[in-house]
Amino acid sequence: MRVLHIGKYFPPAPGGMESYLGELVSALEKEGVTSYVLAHRWDSSEPAVTQISANVTVERVPTYGQVCYVPVAPAFVFYLIRAIRKFKPDCIHIHMPNASGLWNILTSFSLPIVIHWHADTTFPPEKKLHNTLYAFYRPFENMLLRKARSIIATSEKYAQYSQSLSAYQHKCHIIPLGINPNMLPTPSNTEIESLRKTYCNNDETLIISVGRFSYYKGFHNLVEAMKQVQSGRLVIVGDGEEFNNISQQIEACRLESNVTLAGRLSTQELHTLFAAADIFCLPSIERTEAFGMVLLEAMHHSTPCISTDLKGSATGWVNEHMNSGLVVPPNNVSELTNAINSLIHDTTLRAELGENANKRLLANFQISTTAKQIAELYKNSLLPPS
Repeated sequence: MRVLHIGKYFPPAPGGMESYLGELVSALEKEGVTSYVLAHRWDSSEPAVTQISANVTVERVPTYGQVCYVPVAPAFVFYLIRAIRKFKPDCIHIHMPNASGLWNILTSFSLPIVIHWHADTTFPPEKKLHNTLYAFYRPFENMLLRKARSIIATSEKYAQYSQSLSAYQHKCHIIPLGINPNMLPTPSNTEIESLRKTYCNNDETLIISVGRFSYYKGFHNLVEAMKQVQSGRLVIVGDGEEFNNISQQIEACRLESNVTLAGRLSTQELHTLFAAADIFCLPSIERTEAFGMVLLEAMHHSTPCISTDLKGSATGWVNEHMNSGLVVPPNNVSELTNAINSLIHDTTLRAELGENANKRLLANFQISTTAKQIAELYKNSLLPPS
């Protein structure tokens, strides 16, 4: 089985979609799938073509910045046509949202298409340019969905609430995201203790959050909550367009000694921080946070999670309330504050939730299981449509 993946970016580019795609193609190799990944170049230093393994090749298309989060890659269609002719795939797996995936309306010919629906494309009303451009984009998105043989949704909840998928429920297959715990870094106790001392004192609780600084992440609510949190230090990892606003909020609230913006960290540093943390928070406020891959990484390190119960998102299912962590209403600073303080003061509950989080990860969100389901879906997608 030969599969051409169309991704937005590929590791080491940061992001949940990117890390998942990187792990997926490696897991699919064990299922007898040869993968060719066509993605945008995140950094000019990245090689044009990388041979990840004997059966996984990645080609990165040059980009010229972004417009409304969309990579500008005018040559993508030519790279796509060349990849189809050269690689001769049995099917095409498009990871959406990804504007360059729309070229498959014209270029994939009769090849079966599998769409991986990671998230809807949604913007708040104040982002008028983004919403205007999406109104133009939407008809082409529908054309691609109609053309697809199968659609993978990452949770039943997301598929049911997605307006974009409402007319295509008969094509949807629910396959949760997953990670390979064996491939994640295992920091030493010395590394953990050293990093912990960097951010907090021995008698303080280390709270972390990780993600791109975007409007839907809800970091402003987390900073606001820290005004009422005692004996806790917050570290937020990542960068993005809201970074300066959050930095200014921290200064305005005089929380410089309680909240640290760590910027982007290496994979090793990030997982050392996960292991050092007492609590992980994902305070997202919009269902653009469709799944919460970062929750799985926290669960791997037995770190109890606090997430929000977003309507139509899987975050409140991935992190199960009073099992792997606590789930609070979105945009509710008071409830978020109470959840943080309850885990700070109840160390027994914190340890229990952390242990359960790791068990839940191993039982439900392993990439090996995901890969088996997707490989089977590929085979079914090659059958003539009924």
